[in-house]
Amino acid sequence: LNLGFPRVSEIGPMLFKLGTIYIFVSFSPESCLGRGLESAQRRKSERGLHRFMLFRFTREFAFDLNFTSKHVIRHSGKTNIAMLCILNTIHEHRMLNGDIAKDDFKIIYIAPMKALATEMTASFGKRLATIGLQVRELTGDTTLSKKEISETQMLILTPEKWDVVTRKGSSDNSLTSLVRLLIIDEVHLLHDDRGPVIETIVARTLRQVEMSQTGIRIVGLSATLPNYVDVARFLRVNPYKGLFFFDGRFRPVPLTQKFIGVKKVGGVREVQETMNEVCYDEVLSYVKKGHQVLVFVHARNATVNLAQAFRDRAAKLGHLEMFLPKTTGTRGYVQASRNHKLFELFRFGFGVHHAGLIRHDRLLMEKVFHQGHTTVLFCTATLAWGVNLPAHAVVIRGTDVFDAEKGQFADLGVLDVQQIFGRAGRPQFEDEGHGIIITTQNKLDKYLAMLIRQAPIESQFFKRIHDNLNAEIALGLSFECCCPLHDKEYVRKKIKKRSFQIFLEQKFFLTILLSLSI
Repeated sequence: LNLGFPRVSEIGPMLFKLGTIYIFVSFSPESCLGRGLESAQRRKSERGLHRFMLFRFTREFAFDLNFTSKHVIRHSGKTNIAMLCILNTIHEHRMLNGDIAKDDFKIIYIAPMKALATEMTASFGKRLATIGLQVRELTGDTTLSKKEISETQMLILTPEKWDVVTRKGSSDNSLTSLVRLLIIDEVHLLHDDRGPVIETIVARTLRQVEMSQTGIRIVGLSATLPNYVDVARFLRVNPYKGLFFFDGRFRPVPLTQKFIGVKKVGGVREVQETMNEVCYDEVLSYVKKGHQVLVFVHARNATVNLAQAFRDRAAKLGHLEMFLPKTTGTRGYVQASRNHKLFELFRFGFGVHHAGLIRHDRLLMEKVFHQGHTTVLFCTATLAWGVNLPAHAVVIRGTDVFDAEKGQFADLGVLDVQQIFGRAGRPQFEDEGHGIIITTQNKLDKYLAMLIRQAPIESQFFKRIHDNLNAEIALGLSFECCCPLHDKEYVRKKIKKRSFQIFLEQKFFLTILLSLSI
């Protein structure tokens, strides 16, 4: 798998040099012992794999643990760590003649967003196609027949989709019983409202391992995980052998963070207009240097409104030419869209991206930005979760997010800020990145303190306890099965560190189970 990693030199068959470290890259135990391959057929099956290369200090540590063992590693080039785990699983299902037993295993990759699921499907699909393996996406935007699922070795889903699949019980036994590797990307979503879904998926998987006595490897990937030891224990990782943490010093691209506080002078409208002006000035400073910028807002209609505000201000100040795309003949890209607002903004070098757009338009906006046809992309958090775009800088315009459950505005979470900042300066596109957050002055100290201390990941399981109970009851679980299920939850791993309130909540949970069993 030629990933194009630099600073690696081939010094012999199946042998690569990274500085003073030598790493064998092969699926054949014989070649790792220094003996040659035994058949031309085996050589053919490994042709697509012998160029798989590693680079950077963190991956040198990660290689042995992920390719030759069952442990997990974090903060070290997540996608490529996942790739090593996938190769290890494939290696375990190779037959003596060198062929892969494609019908004997399934690999499940949990992506937090549909946009990321699409990107990962294309990325892994291209890499694994060299050895004849199928990678398909299964989300709310796509459907697969039973035949397509049976022909697929790797499925990429959202947490909610895999939760639905595993809730069906015996009807999808043929799929769940073949799972040998479960990769959860952005596992710090445990702290989010979607965290209970991930906790349930992990608990259900661990219960399946105990009941069926089959090995399923669970891998958690995260770029922003302060209390990684707690999550490692939740995933049953040996913290003394299989857990590694690499801090910001190992980041391949340096990231500069900038915090701007706007004074509340006048009414709400005046504050919003001031934020727009500050945001425009920050974006313009990077556009003048020929860079592309992502601007994050927190409502779908705010993407279009802010883009139009930028267009009007640029026209007023005579800056429109600076935002125009440098390439010509690009109108055909967006003319295929039925969304007239997209085409109108595209003419001025602006793009819009949010979950309310149809799938075709979302992919179109990602494509034109990736190819440099737009200089500024206004988006919501849909693009924050792992989608790699050539953005030199990201700007968070405002930190007020509407909480639908509470019916009021809340502050943007620090984990979301870290995740958005992580979209700036991706290694394959830039050599440095810049993250800017624009908020009101009274909230500035809060974000400075939280980003310095880093907020720990906490369980959100009890927010969806009724849904989780109903799902397990529908699966026909007895009281004896439900109690061990809760024992596997992340909240149980935190019980020794949490307050008395959590203890009371746990007693409440067990009381519910007892009442159901009577």
